[in-house]
Amino acid sequence: MRVFFLLAVVMVLFISGCIELPNSSESFIKGGLKISTLADPSTVFSGSDTMLYVDVENTETKTLKDVSIGVYYLDLFSMGYTGTGTGILTHDACLASGGTCSSSPCAPGMDVGMCNFSLVTHRYNESYPEPYCCGYYCFKRKDELKPGDMMTHACKLKAPSKEDMAEDSLTGGAGVKITYDTELSAVQLVELITENGYLIRKNTGDWKTMPKSYTYRDKGIEMHVEFSDELPIVVRKDKKAYVYFTIKNIGGGFISDIEGSYIKDKENGIPYSMDGVSLANGIGDFSIEQTKIDNKFIVTCSNINKLTQNNDEFPRIACELNLPQNMDYLSNYPVTIRVHYNYEIRKDVPIKIVR
Repeated sequence: MRVFFLLAVVMVLFISGCIELPNSSESFIKGGLKISTLADPSTVFSGSDTMLYVDVENTETKTLKDVSIGVYYLDLFSMGYTGTGTGILTHDACLASGGTCSSSPCAPGMDVGMCNFSLVTHRYNESYPEPYCCGYYCFKRKDELKPGDMMTHACKLKAPSKEDMAEDSLTGGAGVKITYDTELSAVQLVELITENGYLIRKNTGDWKTMPKSYTYRDKGIEMHVEFSDELPIVVRKDKKAYVYFTIKNIGGGFISDIEGSYIKDKENGIPYSMDGVSLANGIGDFSIEQTKIDNKFIVTCSNINKLTQNNDEFPRIACELNLPQNMDYLSNYPVTIRVHYNYEIRKDVPIKIVR
């Protein structure tokens, strides 16, 4: 990584007459990103500074949108900043902006560093999992990160003074938060056969079926598609058939809720609600692009307002298949399923402070 190659020079830190060797970066892969973090130095004297470097590489085969790297200071570090693209407020400026720094933690699910859109993160409340809404937040954003491209960010953190340290050494640090927007898309064939076609193939020994389950994934999520019957589905009068979609988080990070849904007519681009009613605009994280057959969509579902994951899995989406009665002997109907989502990865970087 570019930044870390520049840091190969030995950093000298005198602690009790000893010399600290160069720090090594920590790398891991989550949600399609290879992430490396390095605090340099990783051991500092009270009142001195350390630099936190974050490198992000896109290991996906697609471009990621709206990529953001943020560093929010944890309890021991404060003040001090270098970097590009920041949100920073002093304690007094935070109060002047209407912030309450003593008793109002961010609500669960709110973006760290974006509390009320004007305040930034200061420190953790030990009894609450989210940060308080004041202090310092250092971030960098990029509209797109293409496959194989890298993004680098650096922030300066200042250790507390001797007077603020009750012990000879402490371990504090900073939290690293990385987010991006993307979507998983897949083309699924819905294969149907008339009952006469089925009987002909069955009587001639030419009847073969395809699996009824299919799985599509990127490095953040996985979508499992399951039909009620093996393909091709035999079309009979009054027969009911269904397809089910199950979405799982497989990237090791945090995923946004799935909100809203729509169907897009491939022929004219007009959006419809999941039950087939025309809409003014297509809005939603879950969508199915398809073509109408006999003035009906092959796949219709209940409208989705909001789906929240539980143990990395979202509630199953159940949809009905509209089986055309005047179809050809054997027909394939392609539908494109799209799942838009926001992905978030967090990492705490420990730093030792010596009084």
